Amino acid sequence: MGRASLALQAKLLRVLETREFLPVGAAAPVRADIRVVASASHDLQQMCDEGRFLKELFYRLNVFSMVLPPLRKRREDIVPLAEHFLEVFSTQMGRTGLKFSDAAKEFLVRHEWRGNVRDLRNRIERAVILTTDEEVCVDVLLATRFDEGVAITDMAAAIESAREEYLVRLHRAFDGNVTRSAKVAGTTREGMSRLFRRYGLKDGKG
Repeated sequence: MGRASLALQAKLLRVLETREFLPVGAAAPVRADIRVVASASHDLQQMCDEGRFLKELFYRLNVFSMVLPPLRKRREDIVPLAEHFLEVFSTQMGRTGLKFSDAAKEFLVRHEWRGNVRDLRNRIERAVILTTDEEVCVDVLLATRFDEGVAITDMAAAIESAREEYLVRLHRAFDGNVTRSAKVAGTTREGMSRLFRRYGLKDGKG
């Protein structure tokens, strides 16, 4: 709502006041019984003071208001929301039964989520696509950080390359020790063993 131009704000205000609007191509206005639920990430009161938001529209909309703090300030909501999105996307993609590793949950709670719930939702959706294990682990969540505008095919190739590089470094750091590698990556020993085999990395002791 805070990004709407003053011209668009004026049009919306007129609709709210008259309960009428003119559809494209219509010869006469149409009456409508409407209720508006609006959200804004900006301080609309301050925008009114600065002349960037119509005061009349603000008071029309501000009949009942609710302030929702950013996700990083209500961290107790992060894991339940993430698990909800995980269930939704895993069901859609035929990956039912997926769950987060304990380390992944810790990562989710610590992360700042500058894009709030939408950022979390997108990250979980991509993680479901990327994960090859029964658990969504930290490395998969980290592998979803890409610049906007990257083509899907390029993204998939970049993800695969990043995952292989990560596993090679992990394998080298712990001399192929599966248990220690799994602990650092936040996955199970069996999952790490499968990943090592997938990329031709020999299991070490442990």
